[in-house]
Amino acid sequence: MKLVTFFMLSFLCCQASAVSKQEGQTATFHAKTTGHVSSYHWNFTQNNETEEIIRVEGGIIKFKGTRFEDRLQTNVKNASITISKLNLNDSGTFEGFISTDRGHFRHNVSLSVTGSDPLTYSCQLGHDVTLKSGLQTTEMGHSANWTNGSGFNGKEIASFQNSVVRYGDGFNNFFLNKTNLDLTIIQVTNNQSGFYCSEIKLNQCHQISLKHQVKVYDPVSTPNIIKVPQPARRFCAAKCSVKNGPDLNLTWYYGDIIISNISNPNTSILTLQIEIQREDISNYSCRAQNPVSLEMTPLSSVWHPCHSSTTSAAPTETRNHELQNLASCQDADGHLLENLEGRNYGSANPTNQT
Repeated sequence: MKLVTFFMLSFLCCQASAVSKQEGQTATFHAKTTGHVSSYHWNFTQNNETEEIIRVEGGIIKFKGTRFEDRLQTNVKNASITISKLNLNDSGTFEGFISTDRGHFRHNVSLSVTGSDPLTYSCQLGHDVTLKSGLQTTEMGHSANWTNGSGFNGKEIASFQNSVVRYGDGFNNFFLNKTNLDLTIIQVTNNQSGFYCSEIKLNQCHQISLKHQVKVYDPVSTPNIIKVPQPARRFCAAKCSVKNGPDLNLTWYYGDIIISNISNPNTSILTLQIEIQREDISNYSCRAQNPVSLEMTPLSSVWHPCHSSTTSAAPTETRNHELQNLASCQDADGHLLENLEGRNYGSANPTNQT
């Protein structure tokens, strides 16, 4: 009987598990042991290299490595460890060796950390933008830390603790709301585009971590329309152009239906040309749009007939011949021009309507 008892106490139990987390989150690894913990240590393995990260004996921390710095916490009563503010380089294997009055245990955890998609904010230059903390209202014991950068260890913007807000140097146009810990950038500038991170704790325990991306856009310019006469036909071309910018689209509309559009980040001026029937000029407009602003120029506001108003209508057969030829015409850039005559606008399913 004593031999059996000794064997049970000396048995090395191995428990393995896999954990998947997103960047910025917190992971806690429980030893899942029974009995009183006398000593334990945890190792971390990555790329076949193993290092000891913490060792505890008799409830006292004897060794704590520097790999995770102050992001590593431990509970000496149950031998668990917690890693906060996870980053992609924290992926690896954690192995705990725990000794109790009931035996020796080994716990193995495989951790995979993936990148988290940031909350994206598109705002206009000079306007205010508020980054959401994810918290509805603060409670006693809440603290917060906002940083600038793609990782959670970036430059500190603002912190909140014991109902006191402190701001980092160089962030004069930032405001931290004490009620919900949202962060507002007042009259945002172009150089404040980029990534921000927020971490909320309650009584020093991690609660919410979020990544944010701010995109600042200049307001779009008003599109300019010029006429390109084609005297040999009853049609003439209209060319629309606008100063280019990030995520800018230039679009010709017939009513609310898209005729054609263009977007090209590699040019300073966007230009888009179509052929126009003078009978339809009141329905055409050219619109320039980015995620925060839109400008439109109606064709009728700048248009004059291509030909004299005394020009009579072409016979039906001549008209049909012109329409057939139009389908194979090319614009100044060598692109095929679309035959707008006969388009069934009622059945179209337009996108990007304004």
